[in-house]
Amino acid sequence: MEPLGPSSDWLPQAACQGIDPELFYSTSPPKVARARGICDRCFVQPQCLLAADRLEHGLGVKMVHGIWGGLTADERIVRRRVLDEILLWEAAGRGIVGEMARPQDA
Repeated sequence: MEPLGPSSDWLPQAACQGIDPELFYSTSPPKVARARGICDRCFVQPQCLLAADRLEHGLGVKMVHGIWGGLTADERIVRRRVLDEILLWEAAGRGIVGEMARPQDA
């Protein structure tokens, strides 16, 4: 798999193309706001956010720094926790969690 997902053909369409990448790694509030503004008008924002998710998935507790898909690293962590909880609740509603928690018969 490619680092940014199975296909990164979305990159040339990104609104951030041609913009200094340092803008997306700044912690300065005005620069963060500017980076978010660029992401807000980007047609491939979902693909960018998915790419960050895929990169961060393999890092465990570490995270990819910078603004990806309009979110900071901390915001992406919160987003993933919420999504994980939703998936857990959905699995519980289908009885999957109980099955996963039971020891396997030997």
